[in-house]
Amino acid sequence: MHYLSYKLSAQLPNIIVDGSANAGTELLLSHWQNNTTPQELRADLSAQIVFNYLDKPEIKAEATIVSNDHFDADGLVGVYSLLNPDDAEELRDLLIDIAGAGDFNVYKNREAARISFILDAWLNPKLSPLKASIFAQDYHYLTNVLYEELLPRFPRIIEKVDYLEKYWKAQDNLLESSEEALRNKRFKLTELPELDLAIVTMPDANVEPSKAIHRMAIHNQTDCMRILLLQETNFEFYYRYESWVDFQSRKTSPRIDMKSLAESLSKQESMDGVWSFGGINEFTPALRLTGDSQSKIPFESFRSQVLEFLAQHQA
Repeated sequence: MHYLSYKLSAQLPNIIVDGSANAGTELLLSHWQNNTTPQELRADLSAQIVFNYLDKPEIKAEATIVSNDHFDADGLVGVYSLLNPDDAEELRDLLIDIAGAGDFNVYKNREAARISFILDAWLNPKLSPLKASIFAQDYHYLTNVLYEELLPRFPRIIEKVDYLEKYWKAQDNLLESSEEALRNKRFKLTELPELDLAIVTMPDANVEPSKAIHRMAIHNQTDCMRILLLQETNFEFYYRYESWVDFQSRKTSPRIDMKSLAESLSKQESMDGVWSFGGINEFTPALRLTGDSQSKIPFESFRSQVLEFLAQHQA
């Protein structure tokens, strides 16, 4: 088996990992919505689906080409494992942990989190070892370059993660400080299971709520799929990625469109403050304030309005 770019793979029989099928796809191994992955292989992560496929030799695709239409940790782990099944089996738990850290912002082993941060860095023009000119190309070109560069490097990245600190240090520092703030109650996490909602209250900072705390610190402490971040004068709500994919281990609450709430909140702000919601079909849609660094809505009023809206629109 060998990797081929998504565009070229469409001309030949292929196995697509993690993304969407194309014209040549014989087998899809993906947790994306509306996938055609065989039911007996389905799992929360595409990487887990690949391992399920490797565990079941009776399900055998004839295609020898592997590809994906986007780059992320779950996709890289899945493609790598399909191309290197013996090596991947020896690292199965760590590889699945890396995929989960990248896709769902959850981790068991801190090493897995750091490896996912390294992969994030390759996608960041300011940190990536790739030439800046590559980021001026279209997304499919960039995706192909990332796979071609990282598939052969992936084992060494895993082996040498401690030597690659410059790529993971910034995120790791935020994760560490976020976990410490939750431990010492400077940040407080409260769950409302009836709304599938976790509320994180934090003091004001010089950054917006989503940049004041690392999502891994939150997701490692709650299974709730709806997250409400509350600073004293700025707020944010988002849906976790698990609620978009074909999640298997448990049922996730349907997403509620927050656009009408955003419109209502905007009317309560100053002229510059506008609330927006990306839409329920985005991977991790967020309700957030733009145009102003501070909301004019009182803390308790904002909190109550979000909770009331979710309760009124529960399926």
